[in-house]
Amino acid sequence: MRTLLLLGLILTSLTAAERFRVLVVGSAWSEQHSWPLMCAWLSATATPPTSVALRSVAATSSSLPQLIGRPVLSKQLRKQYELVLLQVHQIDAAFSPTETRAALARFAAAMRSQRVVLWHPPGPSVTPERRAALETVLDQAAADHGWERWRLDALWRNALEAGHAIEDRTGLPTQLGGYLLACAGYHLITGNGPQQLRTTIDYKDLPALRVPEETARSLHRLIIAAPH
Repeated sequence: MRTLLLLGLILTSLTAAERFRVLVVGSAWSEQHSWPLMCAWLSATATPPTSVALRSVAATSSSLPQLIGRPVLSKQLRKQYELVLLQVHQIDAAFSPTETRAALARFAAAMRSQRVVLWHPPGPSVTPERRAALETVLDQAAADHGWERWRLDALWRNALEAGHAIEDRTGLPTQLGGYLLACAGYHLITGNGPQQLRTTIDYKDLPALRVPEETARSLHRLIIAAPH
């Protein structure tokens, strides 16, 4: 198991219209191409700018029940964040619903933050029957603990159908897929549309990225149109 604690702090000028502290928790999907840090950078360079102090705890080979026991995560959960973006892998919830419910209850008991958004990676990684079980587990957890859901399936499917190369052969996001997640995350965090976000990434802690304007406009439109 490899656990990564990424402390990415993006600060804008004192004229920033909004400021958010965000904790991202999850599996490999929560660290692909450093999309949470990309989201923070895009937020900081948006018009108007939004300052995002981002902490990310992601484990590439650990289930949610295993991750909750990590001391580094326990420490972060005791802090106050404006938003906790909590990712559950679909395999966990579909095949181990009892363990997943128990882990989510432990998260709820340990967290001080008020706004928690629960999500799972998009895509048909399990059978329709297992998929239904997954949604039931997460919907019930959200209802039990007063959390929100972040639903990405329709957005991801529509982007694929539009011909955008957002997914690699293993089903994980490409760098363009990371950009899509970062823009969707900005929309989730701030409530603002992503149309004014930059299409060129040139931040020192992120791989360089240049998204064609037409591609970026298409992705931004899909984000706005997707159900939430």
